[in-house]
Amino acid sequence: MEIVSWNCRGLGNLATVQVLIDVVQSKRPGVLFLMETKVNRDKCEELKTQLGFCSCFAVDSFGQSGGLCLMWRDGIELQVCNYEANFIDSLVKFETDDTQWRFT
Repeated sequence: MEIVSWNCRGLGNLATVQVLIDVVQSKRPGVLFLMETKVNRDKCEELKTQLGFCSCFAVDSFGQSGGLCLMWRDGIELQVCNYEANFIDSLVKFETDDTQWRFT
């Protein structure tokens, strides 16, 4: 499984979103983590659909700073355990076996 983690420095720029689309199409990650999104949860939900992910958890930005977004695909069971402005703590489990690991 591929995981992409990216400090995108804002998802309000169309060029940034296009680069993200290209990366996701190229790598086909099972999990995508975005930092410094500078957008709210609604924008992350829109992007989730656009990128073809099935699930999303987002932490809103504070004005023009911060913001986190975690997306994952079908076949990956991801449970958010805790979150704050600067982190999302989750447990990841594959449907194919009982392997479980922490992603923070």
